[in-house]
Amino acid sequence: MTRWVYKDTHNFIVPENAVGFVYMIVFEEDLKYIGKKSITGKQTLPAKKDGTIRENAERIAKLVFRDVHNKIIVSRKDKLQARKEGLKAKREYYDVLNVESSWRTYMSSSEETANHTPVSKHILQWAYSKKELTYLENKYLYSYEVLEDPAYLNKNIEGRFFAGELKNKGK
Repeated sequence: MTRWVYKDTHNFIVPENAVGFVYMIVFEEDLKYIGKKSITGKQTLPAKKDGTIRENAERIAKLVFRDVHNKIIVSRKDKLQARKEGLKAKREYYDVLNVESSWRTYMSSSEETANHTPVSKHILQWAYSKKELTYLENKYLYSYEVLEDPAYLNKNIEGRFFAGELKNKGK
């Protein structure tokens, strides 16, 4: 398994308050891919029956409609129909936990990278908010000209700019 490298070492400490990082994965044939990865995520669990809040969790309440089979009604259309039929929403409590994501073993969610063997994984920069993480990813994608350089497997930026639509690709 390929491990992450930050500043030329595998032995690094995740900075306090970091929410994610921008990375570059180098594959065989010297192909590359740039992306972003959050290091934590949120997991929502039903509140404990005894009312205690789980460790490192935040308690939230949701108004929930349930059908006759006790399944949560999700769609707006079905909720409106449930109201017409006299069903009332009930307040249910949940614990929202911050959990570590799969970043240590992460290999990219891009389909373009699926058939390539990684040689190295590099953390380019840490981010301290989700907004900063998206900004930094875009900064690196543009500065490395990933849509113009055939060495990069990235095929789009933000789902708005596509490699095939650029006239000067490959210069």
